[in-house]
Amino acid sequence: MKSSIKRTYDRKIGPDGSVTLEYKGKRLNAHQVAGSGMAGVAILVGGIYWTVGLTSFLEPILGRLGGTVAMVVGVASTLFVLKTLLFGRRFRIILTRDGIIFPRSSYGSWTGQLAYADIDQLGVASHSSSGKNGFHLSTNVYASSAGTEVNITRFIPQTLSEAIIKEINAKMNESHRLANSI
Repeated sequence: MKSSIKRTYDRKIGPDGSVTLEYKGKRLNAHQVAGSGMAGVAILVGGIYWTVGLTSFLEPILGRLGGTVAMVVGVASTLFVLKTLLFGRRFRIILTRDGIIFPRSSYGSWTGQLAYADIDQLGVASHSSSGKNGFHLSTNVYASSAGTEVNITRFIPQTLSEAIIKEINAKMNESHRLANSI
């Protein structure tokens, strides 16, 4: 029977045996989410000012078409900024035969690499906040390596953190078995 429960991450196996885990992460941690309501309001108010300013600039130059174009551009750019800053995006972790390739930045395509041999411990760090907007909890997966905590994931739900650790442990065990059999 095929399960009707959808995973919170996508798992793809590459031709070289590497496993790619793709998940949706948050840009903000629990403390930042508590204040994101005000940030959203500020972005919307700024977007209104941007739209009105652009309209007042373009309408005298291009007439009614300029006003319409300015309204569309103003609203679209405001929604884009709101989505980009407040909502999550998809991140990718690649589990190769030798180690992990993971995102280092929320905004760019920079990646970090960590060999399985350098990992002392895997863990889940929890971040919680409570306030006017309620209780917020977010976690991230980290690896201890040479006295440093390396964040493997961005801010994600706890169940997803545990599933990613399970995937990493399975790939590490497979890698150790292959290394010992050679």
